Amino acid sequence: MRLRDYFRVVPLVMLIATSVLAQNSPDIVKLPENAPALRGAQKVPPVYPLEAKTRHLEGDVTLNVLIDFSGKVASVSLVSGPQELAASAAENVMQWVYRPYVDGGVAKQVETQVTIHFRMR
Repeated sequence: MRLRDYFRVVPLVMLIATSVLAQNSPDIVKLPENAPALRGAQKVPPVYPLEAKTRHLEGDVTLNVLIDFSGKVASVSLVSGPQELAASAAENVMQWVYRPYVDGGVAKQVETQVTIHFRMR
């Protein structure tokens, strides 16, 4: 494994492990990707991986996302999509910030799915 590949794989593995541990919490509310409560997030545009770009690789990467009590993305895990695009999508989504989700006056963690579309222009 080349050093640059290591730096792509290790963060993704750590994010997946964190997500698996968090899935059993009773304080997590599951919402669909298009839920009104998730609108207005501060989103960073994804970086198209250079190798994928040179190979003209396109595709959709779907991630499970855990949003913490403050609205920050706590973890992501890959659901589907090309491996060559997955690390970039995960790094991108980890930078997003949502409004905290409040239910009955209590902030809750949110689990949702996010799809990142990689298209050549």
